[in-house]
Amino acid sequence: MAITERDLELFNDSLDRCVGRPEFLESFYDTLIAASPAVAAKFANTSMRRQRRALKASLYAALLAADRNRPALEHLDRLAVIHHQIDIQPAMYDLWLDCLIRAARPLSPPFDDEVERAWRNVLGVAIERMKGSVGGEGFS
Repeated sequence: MAITERDLELFNDSLDRCVGRPEFLESFYDTLIAASPAVAAKFANTSMRRQRRALKASLYAALLAADRNRPALEHLDRLAVIHHQIDIQPAMYDLWLDCLIRAARPLSPPFDDEVERAWRNVLGVAIERMKGSVGGEGFS
């Protein structure tokens, strides 16, 4: 998947608008947890405050990774190992992305088809890397 400079710019600007609103990550996690009992079980004993901070950092790491930043790519590889250890299934990433976009859309106007495509393209790089990183199969 070829990431364009426009994808990076649209995602970055939209993400900045979203993270400036405290309800963004709260809405995302409420939506994600409600979407699947299997996902809800993964968060049963999780500090959601800490989880929201970690997600915020990882979203910016995903942006950097899509631009081939080595430390960000290595961060995603470490995160992939953790996700593998807690048995995050590949389909959960797709649900994660859909719920994230659902939470972002009303908080980042104008969130049109082009902005959604940017979110899917940029975060798709991170998702594919994480799916392929376990066992040292990353894209570095």
